[in-house]
Amino acid sequence: MAADYDIVVIGGGPAGLMTAVTAVGGMPINPPGPIKALVLDKDVVGEFARYGKLRLTHRWSLMGRELISDLEGEAVQAGIQLKSHEKVIGAQLDTTPKTVTTNLATYSTKTVALCTGFFPHGALFRHADRVRVMFSPPQLETASLPKQSGRRIGILGAGPSALSSAVEFMQLRPDLDFAVLSERPVSTAAGLPVHVVESVREVRTQGESVKVSVLNERGKEKVLSYDYLLVDYNSYTTWTQATAFLNCPSLQLRSGYLAVDGYGRTSLPGVVAAGNIVTPVSGALTALSTGFTAGLSLFSLLHKERTGSAPYLFPWLPAEGLEQHPLHSHFWDDSE
Repeated sequence: MAADYDIVVIGGGPAGLMTAVTAVGGMPINPPGPIKALVLDKDVVGEFARYGKLRLTHRWSLMGRELISDLEGEAVQAGIQLKSHEKVIGAQLDTTPKTVTTNLATYSTKTVALCTGFFPHGALFRHADRVRVMFSPPQLETASLPKQSGRRIGILGAGPSALSSAVEFMQLRPDLDFAVLSERPVSTAAGLPVHVVESVREVRTQGESVKVSVLNERGKEKVLSYDYLLVDYNSYTTWTQATAFLNCPSLQLRSGYLAVDGYGRTSLPGVVAAGNIVTPVSGALTALSTGFTAGLSLFSLLHKERTGSAPYLFPWLPAEGLEQHPLHSHFWDDSE
């Protein structure tokens, strides 16, 4: 059976877009080739990265919307299909061809790139007036809290980290009413309401309130209302539901993240991974560098399948002595 696509990329952030753009052209000096690629995102392509300044060094940063705009434009120009609001609910990755099922369709593909990121709530950034995703300790984050006393503050997180943050906030601002929403079981704390939820279904702002629709541990939907919502980003760095759609026992994990080799390849042939789902060290540099590496691996694989020979991915390599180069065994086949 012929596959619908050569590549399906799951996740449309910087890592996913970089993987797709690189996979269809190889090195940046190359024009896009005849490789059919699809990028899927459960929200809006690039949404999480759009809402902030991406810091690369102490002095060097760029606006997320600029990075996404450039990558998105290049992807479209390369003929890559970008589909927003398609949530992947299942994937069969150990078959030929592989299949990826979303809430709208099922796609068959030769290869798959897993670029989901680890943070499951990227869409929250659109509610910046009532929702703040915390990257800093409570001592610094208190500056963002409402000045008025009596305000209801929800703290959303995944496990003990969210609870300890809430306790610190309560000590720093005893005039505010705090509650914890945890996507992992936690113990209760005296004087602090704790809601253990199975999943967060939707967050929306309504007037001066933020409404959080959750499924409780019994699978029933409940709507919680707060004046302000804090999201403990760091509590998700050691736990993620971003790849909950995977049902591949042979896909190796490492501390909750997808295990890859130095070329972005997972334990399954034809499946690569990039971005924050392969390492808790998050950021734009991680996304772009791992996406570039994974994209080159896919480009090499598909080029060899199509032409019978490996591509010259590094045209500045010396004309002699290639057999000693560390990439030789990966990209060149001595039997050819």
